[in-house]
Amino acid sequence: VGGLKLELECVSCTSEGFLEFANILSTPEAAGDLTNTVNELMEYLSGIFGGEFLQTQIDRALREAETKCPHHQKFNETIQEFEAFEVEKYEDDSTVDFLIMLGIVVGSVLAFATIVALIVRWIVRRRHRRWLKTLTEEEIRRLYREQRYEIEEGKAVDKATTAMIRSKSVPRWVRWFMPVVIFGNIALFLSGHLSLGATVNIVFQLANEPLVVDGFFDFTMAQTTIELWNAGAKVLAILILIFSIIWPYTKQILTLAMWCLPPSLVSTKFRENMLLWLDT
Repeated sequence: VGGLKLELECVSCTSEGFLEFANILSTPEAAGDLTNTVNELMEYLSGIFGGEFLQTQIDRALREAETKCPHHQKFNETIQEFEAFEVEKYEDDSTVDFLIMLGIVVGSVLAFATIVALIVRWIVRRRHRRWLKTLTEEEIRRLYREQRYEIEEGKAVDKATTAMIRSKSVPRWVRWFMPVVIFGNIALFLSGHLSLGATVNIVFQLANEPLVVDGFFDFTMAQTTIELWNAGAKVLAILILIFSIIWPYTKQILTLAMWCLPPSLVSTKFRENMLLWLDT
């Protein structure tokens, strides 16, 4: 297209902005931009219609037409399947590389922490043995009795106490209200993950006339995670899945378990340490 120019004439306009819009389209700059846009569109369409894709579709339609015509001898004849178009496969190894790197980092941190813990334990034991050598036999026996007493006392506490949900030391309304709070938190997490998280609305003006497109894009946490995975952002999807979806429910379930399990299954010492860790 050598040149394209639009001349608009407003017959019945409700806004003066349309008159200004018509004048802008009649300017040489607008005509040049419109010509370039139409030429690019024509080149794109000619590439589609003039390429092998459209010709292949026509050939396949003509080939199948014989089997659909009741007057043709090949009517209802089974034809061989067409070969798929050759598409260059794109392999994204970034996720695999990230997981490998993450595994190496986590393994290195765990190995370093294990080595440090073993060294500290060895140093503590060595100092403990040196300290024991400075004690008399009577002091060692007294220390042994104290340690045995602490162990037996812990076992006695486990036998004498019950689960916190049944403990009479805790007010009854607190005992039964705590599971309600935990299940309420789980329900709130489910609502936040499954319900509508945000909505994108488009508001713009055309010739001084406001135009609104409500609900142009809606998303939820679950939908966004799935779309990130399908779009190739698997690393981000995995991080969101672990820290924003799995961990909140895991924390609530562990808290509920510590509240309901008896000391015969979970010792009071372990329960205390677990609740303190979950509270950090």
